Amino acid sequence: MNKERLAKLANRLSRIEPEKFNMNLWCGSACCIAGHTYALFSEERPSERWSEVVEGAEKILKLDPTQSWPLMHPRIGRAWNATPKQAAKVIRNLIKTGKVEWEKFL
Repeated sequence: MNKERLAKLANRLSRIEPEKFNMNLWCGSACCIAGHTYALFSEERPSERWSEVVEGAEKILKLDPTQSWPLMHPRIGRAWNATPKQAAKVIRNLIKTGKVEWEKFL
């Protein structure tokens, strides 16, 4: 886990407008956690395939699949409507605990 990059990502998400964040759709100018990871740390354009985007962000952040998939593709329906500030809290908690716990911050 690259805690420095995760902290930078959390800081970015805590400062952006809600319209620039969307965990629910693959859409134009709004990005999910994986999209913001690419925007912040990579010059490459993310793949069109969702699984490749998550796997790429996983490598960038040095997460294992048990962390990256729950973070970027949560099974909790309410997480799809999370705000960027909520996502930042989930990431900060991941840094501290090693666990992705969306339910604590929704």
